[in-house]
Amino acid sequence: MMAAEDRPNLQRGSDVKVAIHQPNYIPWAGYFAKMRACDVFVFLDDVQMPSRGNYVSRVLVPGTGEPKWLSVPVTFTPGDHIADVRLADNGFGKKHLGTLRSHYARSPYFKQVFALLEPLYLEPGETLGAFNMAVVEAIAGYLQLSCRFEKSSVLKPEGESDDRLISLARLVGAGTYVSGKGGQNYQDPAKFAAAGIGLDVRVYGPVPYDQRRTDFVPGLSIVDALFNLGPAAVEILKYPAIADAQA
Repeated sequence: MMAAEDRPNLQRGSDVKVAIHQPNYIPWAGYFAKMRACDVFVFLDDVQMPSRGNYVSRVLVPGTGEPKWLSVPVTFTPGDHIADVRLADNGFGKKHLGTLRSHYARSPYFKQVFALLEPLYLEPGETLGAFNMAVVEAIAGYLQLSCRFEKSSVLKPEGESDDRLISLARLVGAGTYVSGKGGQNYQDPAKFAAAGIGLDVRVYGPVPYDQRRTDFVPGLSIVDALFNLGPAAVEILKYPAIADAQA
């Protein structure tokens, strides 16, 4: 994370777009599509860690037949923020690397992508949030995504729900908030409009690519695309035209 004095001087206003998301574990392509669409990406690490069924500590990867969950062992008390969730077993990295090797050893970009991930997995640190963010930023660099990264826990926004998102947008000098479709369930457009923050709601549809399988399986971790496509995986991080998305 860059110190304040090292940050690029982005012009404030509607031309600066921000996306905000929890620091998920090697997330799917849609997560990175949102990243590609913004100028600033804020890791929402100062919110409560989900107790179950979350993507902060697990992700889908290929399995024998059906996809399976690859989960990071963690320890936390209900109510803890994501930033405070600790890794329960620092040796998980070797196990996950073994799983990735077994699935992708014959993939076209195995050596290149494995070399990117291996150092991070062998020295994962002590907390889940920091590990996830390090991996996400490394993948974003590999894909040459140019957004600036920030952490909510450092920015210290005010308010809850919509007010918190609006506060974060203001803190990073953004005039537009890039939101996923799910945000429509809790976002109040009137609040954003009153704050002078535009809403750019995006709906990501998985873009099929060669997975070296008979049928395309959507929703897998981005690493599936990386191992199979290499740097060209950036081409699947595209949102459909607005007309297509609304069709």
